[in-house]
Amino acid sequence: MFDSSSTGRNALVKDNPLTPKGRFNRLSYLGWYGLLTIVYLATFICIIVFAGQLSINSVNVNDPIMPAFSGIAVLALVISWFLAFYFQIVFLIRRLHDLNKTGWLSLLLLVPFIQLVFTLYVLLAAGTPHRNDYGDVRPSRTWEKLLAWIMMGENGPEIAYYLGKNPDLAAKIASLDTRRQFLEIGKLQAEISARKPISAEPSKAPPPIKPVGTKAIVQKDPSKMTDREFAEWRRSHKRR
Repeated sequence: MFDSSSTGRNALVKDNPLTPKGRFNRLSYLGWYGLLTIVYLATFICIIVFAGQLSINSVNVNDPIMPAFSGIAVLALVISWFLAFYFQIVFLIRRLHDLNKTGWLSLLLLVPFIQLVFTLYVLLAAGTPHRNDYGDVRPSRTWEKLLAWIMMGENGPEIAYYLGKNPDLAAKIASLDTRRQFLEIGKLQAEISARKPISAEPSKAPPPIKPVGTKAIVQKDPSKMTDREFAEWRRSHKRR
């Protein structure tokens, strides 16, 4: 009977996460998927910002260069998208291997409606706890666990930003076991949520009463009045 802990450590040393050969448990899958999302978004933003800066300074650039650069920028975006899609499939295949399923099941992502059920299955199903047809159990690295917990959090970006500003706390959480990491991330999430300002509920009081306006009487110059108006004006002044 083999030692599962030693084989897990050996598998982790020999494992190449960027190839479909191997296994990913749930936390490793979420961690690498989160890293892929961050890298892709950073690449996308860099290309867009660089292209925008060049467009702003296009007065200093020859006109024939601009169409060429625009084509290169579009090509870079297309290549980055295909690379992200490729590694997404690679990570999915490794997750299926952890479930002792063939990687060809990843084609279910192309089937409408079934893709939702399939995605939930991949995220929630527990992998085989021992060696299966696709190799030994691969334990999650510390950063994979942290990134997975952050992705599962309601306010994941805020947690990531807070841990980035507090590396000592991030290192402390990273040194804990999986159960305690989950508890600490949960406490941090609750703490960050409590700091958010609570929006005031709209008042149920009735709107203020609008004062009744008075119509000002505009006095006409007697010299510009008609005979009838002048007679009315004289009578009104006599009553006073």
